[in-house]
Formats: sequence, C-alpha cells, structure tokens
Amino acid sequence: MVNRSILLLWAPIFLTYPGKPVPSCGSFHVTAEGLQYTLLITMKSNTIILAKISLLGTTSFFTLAHALHDLHIPDKLVQLLFFSNHDIHVIYVEYARLINAMSSHPGNNLHTYKAYCDLVGMVLVKGEGRSGRSMLPCSSGGFKGNFWVLDHFALKRSNLILVIILLVVITGLGCLQWGKGLFS
Repeated sequence: MVNRSILLLWAPIFLTYPGKPVPSCGSFHVTAEGLQYTLLITMKSNTIILAKISLLGTTSFFTLAHALHDLHIPDKLVQLLFFSNHDIHVIYVEYARLINAMSSHPGNNLHTYKAYCDLVGMVLVKGEGRSGRSMLPCSSGGFKGNFWVLDHFALKRSNLILVIILLVVITGLGCLQWGKGLFS
C-alpha cells in the first residue's frame, strides 16, 4: 500500500532531479541521483511503516489508549481515538453481517453493482445507528469524559536500558546517514 503511494513520487523525481543522466528512452532523462534519491525515499518510508506496524500490531488497543493518556495527550483526542475504534468495529460487524446475508454470487452486471451500493448504504446507516446506541451505556453509566485506570505504568530499569540502547542505535544510524561514520 505504501509503495503505491510512493509510486506517484517516482516519476517527478526521476524526471526533474538534477544530476548525471543514465541511458534513457526517448526525450525523458532519468538521472542516477534521482534513482538513488527515489530508492532512499522508498526504503525510509517502508522502514517507517514496518516500525509502525510492529509497534501498533503488538500492542493492545486499550494499552495504547492508556499510554497516550499517560503521555498527557489531550483527553479529547484519546477519547476520539477510543470511540472511533469502537465505531469502526461496529461498522465492520455490520458489514460482515450484511455480506453474509447477501447469498448471491457476485457477477459483472448492473444488479450486482446495485446490490453492493445498497450494501454500502446499509452499512453506513445501520453502523451509525448502532454507534449512536453504544453511547447510551456510557451516559447511563455515569461517563463524564474521564477514563479511570486502575493500573498505571511504571518506569523500570529494563525500560531505561532499552531507551539507552535505542538512542545509541539511532545516533549511529544518523551518523551513517550523514556520512560522518561512527569512528571518524
């Protein structure tokens, strides 16, 4: 998915980045520096996405919301994230229920397209209704805009050691990136 987005950047960089031209076809000139720059952007963006997936994919949603709260992210943003996650889950459940109810095999005709348009409309309408009903327990349960947590995070020695190791690695990568080397 991320590479499809970067694909939109490749052509302008290839065609406009100054440098030594490589053999190309027709009137389009591709430079070696443009190719190198595009490869660097591609590798960095893939690394960022993989790091994001490894962080968010291994953390439970409630732990993430709790951590954001402990990092003093504004309560409104944490609540927006929390309730958006719930609403997305409600819409997905509604979609799964409706797609299961569609017993016809998809085809390439007007009837199939109309059925899928109806499916999208029903998912949005029913999902909105269910997400609205999901706020009733919050208000009747006394929710006043605060999430009360019983178990708080504590800073441990192993956390500090990991932070120091990560800072050393990031500093080393930064030195390699800007050409200074680790020992120069």
